[in-house]
Amino acid sequence: MKNRLIVFISLLILLCFMPKANAQTTNIITGYVYSSDDRMPVADANVMFENTDISTTTDSVGFFRLTSAKRHKAIIVKMLGYDDKRVRLPKDAGEHNLTIEIDKQSNMLEEVAISPPKNLMKDILQKFQKNKKQNIPENLWGFSSERSEIDKLYLTNINPKTLKAKVLSEIRQNAIYETDSTVVVPLHFSERKDLIKTAENDTSLQNITDRQSTLDIIRGARLTQIMSVYAPKVNFYDDGILLLEKMFISPLSQNGLLYYDYVVKDSILDDYSRVYFIRFTPKNDKLLTFTGDMQIEGGTYALKYINASITSTANVNFVRDMTFSQSFTRLDNGRYFYTADNSKICFMYDFPFSFDAQYLSAILEKNVSYANIHSLDSPLSTDTVVAPDIQIDTNQHFASSVDNLNNTNIQKTARTVADILFNGHIHVGKLDFGNIYGYLRYNALEGFRPTFSMRTGKKFSQRFTAGGYFGYGFGDKEFKYGGNVQLLLGEDEEHYFGLFYNNDVYRLGYDTKKLLAGKLIGSDENLLTSLSWGQRYDQLLHKQNAILSYYYERNGLKISIIPSVSEIYANRFVRFIRGDEEFSQINTASVVGILRLSFKQERLKSFFRRVYLSTQYPVITLLGEVGGYRVGYIQGKYAKLTANVKYNFAFDLGKVYFSAYGTKIWGRVPYILLEQPIATQGVWHNSHSFDLINQTEFLSDLYGAMFFRYYSNGLIFSHIPFVKEFNLRETAFCNVAWGTISARHTQVLDFPLVEPFDKPYVEAGVGVANIMNILIVESVWRITHRNAPNAL
Repeated sequence: MKNRLIVFISLLILLCFMPKANAQTTNIITGYVYSSDDRMPVADANVMFENTDISTTTDSVGFFRLTSAKRHKAIIVKMLGYDDKRVRLPKDAGEHNLTIEIDKQSNMLEEVAISPPKNLMKDILQKFQKNKKQNIPENLWGFSSERSEIDKLYLTNINPKTLKAKVLSEIRQNAIYETDSTVVVPLHFSERKDLIKTAENDTSLQNITDRQSTLDIIRGARLTQIMSVYAPKVNFYDDGILLLEKMFISPLSQNGLLYYDYVVKDSILDDYSRVYFIRFTPKNDKLLTFTGDMQIEGGTYALKYINASITSTANVNFVRDMTFSQSFTRLDNGRYFYTADNSKICFMYDFPFSFDAQYLSAILEKNVSYANIHSLDSPLSTDTVVAPDIQIDTNQHFASSVDNLNNTNIQKTARTVADILFNGHIHVGKLDFGNIYGYLRYNALEGFRPTFSMRTGKKFSQRFTAGGYFGYGFGDKEFKYGGNVQLLLGEDEEHYFGLFYNNDVYRLGYDTKKLLAGKLIGSDENLLTSLSWGQRYDQLLHKQNAILSYYYERNGLKISIIPSVSEIYANRFVRFIRGDEEFSQINTASVVGILRLSFKQERLKSFFRRVYLSTQYPVITLLGEVGGYRVGYIQGKYAKLTANVKYNFAFDLGKVYFSAYGTKIWGRVPYILLEQPIATQGVWHNSHSFDLINQTEFLSDLYGAMFFRYYSNGLIFSHIPFVKEFNLRETAFCNVAWGTISARHTQVLDFPLVEPFDKPYVEAGVGVANIMNILIVESVWRITHRNAPNAL
């Protein structure tokens, strides 16, 4: 009995002290690793407890964290190009923070020591370019790998006092609070793992896991799809790197010596050959360049590692910082493929004269890792990288916070407001009211015109909608109305059918523009398009039309067929006269076919709406039309062919917006069916319309136009002391139109007062962009036809 009591008391004491003992033997080591030579953080260094397999790597700022249930005497830091470093740990267990300095290896080759750095770097870049094609990782094949990607989008730099507001209590409860008191509001989390097999002529992808948590407001705005276009994967093998519609110069560009200063810091021998350690900085910190470090393998001249950031002074709006880190491993064939591809972009509006103040920021992180990289002929290895439990817990907590925020009232309210602003409709049950932007308009013919419109919404059917509108013009005292039904079919909604009836007022000469844009409901006017910068807004036509529309769209190909009939009425501004006769209306019937070709262009799809995102490739559109008309007792037939090319592209000196447009009309037609230059519609700025031209100022049956607009990256301003601190950019543009017209069309209707098109119409201008980071001021001149009767 006594022995049992002693055992019981011993167990009780042990249980009482066990939590304390466990706590005392838990080691948590955090810290930073930096280079002794330049005091810069060292990324991707390996940090491990001595004589164990417990290890981690430093992140892009040199930070690491190690955890162990046992106490260890020391940690070991290893990094290619540096001497190994052993750091003794404090004897007491618990959490310790270390700052570790590591030294460059001393076995630098004599060749580097005596070679002029500029000549050496020139030689390295030349050999890099010579071997680039076979070194680009995307060109390699004959191996498989496990690819893991984790994406995060979150808000930070949030003042904790702001979250104390009662209206933000739901965000406060679901925010993430870091150990340094930083408040993070998660918006999006996604994790995907794939098994990729790359053969010579085929790449197969087998998904292993795919999960994501996204705030509804982000999912509704298709932000992740937008970012895939404007912040795509970075390939430093390219001379130019497209980010945020701007072309950044790669530090490995064939013109790198024009934009960068290089320092070859070290050259060492690894297991295979020489490795060059290179630091690069921009010659002008206002240009679109990077600063950072990289390693080039001297045998194949392939990239082994790179860490690159844009400078905080770079001329990029709404971006405080961008950092890209990539590391590579050697394959069996001697080439190098990714082991990690990480990026971090900090979006923030920098108020002028803010002097680096920190404002609310949105952070986009993308972390991609590759494991089990092996030849297709080799058996599958088992070196899959398993994330530490602490990382798994952190990701799970981040994803759970997103899901919790999705259920808050403030998120639902924000989602509703964003959806209304983006799509223009208010959702009430199974009905959508809008487009709200067209509820009020004004023009010389109708005066003020309120319009009420509605349709069946997504809750009624995802692929069908029926709607209409009803308005009244207080100037012409006439009702306007219309209705439509629309249907989507196909697995990817590639087939579209629409039937429309409109009794509305349209701008004269904008029919082709509306057809190319696919806007067939009403006249598409609103209060903002009612305003102008001086162009007259009275060339208007009252029409009744019935339109049937079909299109097929897939993989950048869109084919449309649009038959229609119209009855067009004269008014006090647009009259139909032939000699002494005046007619009240014109009847038309036509069939239009449209072919649209685009290349690598993403689309945002919402409910019966498609928005095309930017592309670096041309967009080609062909339109053919055949039809007939009746004006009094005269009837006629006509044919029309239109070609349009738009090409917007970025390069190292800025961005160019270019388009060319041409039309040919066969047969004799009423003047309202002739082609005319398109003037700017309201206050909307359009790079493909004219600024100083009026409606019906020029008419033609053979017509051509060209629009050229250039936005610099600060071609001049970035080189002027003090002025360059304002990040101003230059703009220049030139718009040209020319056409001919046959007198045969006067046999149908007399022409209004128009200017002869015997010489091209030219307007040009220059300006200053990025004023206060958002404003553009331009001056435009009418070069030709300055004294025309209808000239502005």
